[in-house]
Amino acid sequence: MTLKPLTNLRIRTLQSRSDFEACCALQRQTWGAAFTERVPASVLMVTVKTGGILLGAFSGSKMIGFVLSFAGWDGDKKILWSDMLAVHEQFRNRSIGLRLKLHQRRLALKQGVQEIRWTFDPLESRNAYFNLAKLGVQVRSYFPNLYGRTQSPAHRNLDTDRMLAVWSLAAGGLGKNRGKQPVLPVVDHRWVNRCGLTRQELLRSSPPNLRLRVRQVWFEIPANFDHLCRTNHRLARSWLKLTRQVCTRYLHRGYVIDNFLKIPIEGRQASIYVFSRKAKGDFS
Repeated sequence: MTLKPLTNLRIRTLQSRSDFEACCALQRQTWGAAFTERVPASVLMVTVKTGGILLGAFSGSKMIGFVLSFAGWDGDKKILWSDMLAVHEQFRNRSIGLRLKLHQRRLALKQGVQEIRWTFDPLESRNAYFNLAKLGVQVRSYFPNLYGRTQSPAHRNLDTDRMLAVWSLAAGGLGKNRGKQPVLPVVDHRWVNRCGLTRQELLRSSPPNLRLRVRQVWFEIPANFDHLCRTNHRLARSWLKLTRQVCTRYLHRGYVIDNFLKIPIEGRQASIYVFSRKAKGDFS
């Protein structure tokens, strides 16, 4: 549920030592004191001085969110790697993350940046919806256990599989789902999997169909993977394995993930990746 946006929110570039230390404190609050991958103040300072973009969101004098991105190149294409985005837990669901990303986009365009890239957890449906449906990124790559196992509670003692989000700034528009959500038929040849609920009301899936040869396929994932993981870690591991299978298979066959839907199906709120195959020719 999205709450009313803050009226006194202010977003600005972080530049001072106190700014960088506040950013470090918010990293600890978000990912836990045991998380060893925090970016220190010294690196934040260098990032700003070498073309990266570090923005903070403030309510009064309190930093309640930030987004960090490093400058880089892919061949002759100027890109930003958006490495971290966090919002204080007391201020989430108030469009602060969206406003940080849009401000990041405006500054990146002024710098001549063509793409902003980042990774996200494929089983975090909230992040998938934000990235695909609201911002309009595309996913063409899937990385199994990209960061290895970490001590962060946010990673739930699971492999850190990640999708690569590519946000093309030249495209201009944002995501597709700013209006009414479509209705997907429950029985249709485009479903990769069919899902139902366990006695604990946790989502479970049929074996995936990895042989679909249609222009668009739909893949349902749990709407609240964090709850599922806390309740049944074995089922969570099976979802990670299934998601890895489906994504690596269809992305390898020339599909891209270009949308994410949240729609009611059979009495539950379903979370669905939409894979589209743009290229003509035979399926591999």
